[in-house]
Amino acid sequence: HDGENIYILAKVSDDVFRQNFSGDKGLRGDHLELWFGDESGNKYQIALLPGNFAAVKGEAMQWYLGSRAVSNKKVVNAVVAGKKSDNGYIIEAKLPISSIGISSLRDITRFTLAVSDSDSADKQEKLMASSSLTWGYDRSMGEIIWE
Repeated sequence: HDGENIYILAKVSDDVFRQNFSGDKGLRGDHLELWFGDESGNKYQIALLPGNFAAVKGEAMQWYLGSRAVSNKKVVNAVVAGKKSDNGYIIEAKLPISSIGISSLRDITRFTLAVSDSDSADKQEKLMASSSLTWGYDRSMGEIIWE
């Protein structure tokens, strides 16, 4: 991070890559989810969609903003690039914190990274998270300290 942006680089191992959608329908394919939270119970859920390395471009979608779910909310000025690797994909992203509703990174104390997998159908089949993430319960996220 640099105070204005959060930067993400992830290398995902995936034996069957599948992402044919964009926008909110992107949850039906392979993607990353970033969950941020603060001490007031606000949550910020961001999906990083790698695209399909051809016609479908990478993008960032926001699915939760503060205290409410949102839909069809593309993260303005985000930059997301996906690239196929030998055993999955690599995704890089630059997320402006002002575009996802966060005024200061110092307010964000909770974080979970989740990898969503969709091998055979146009739906999420697995979600692997860095914490014991429980939908709707912000205390289930891990802790984050910004340096």
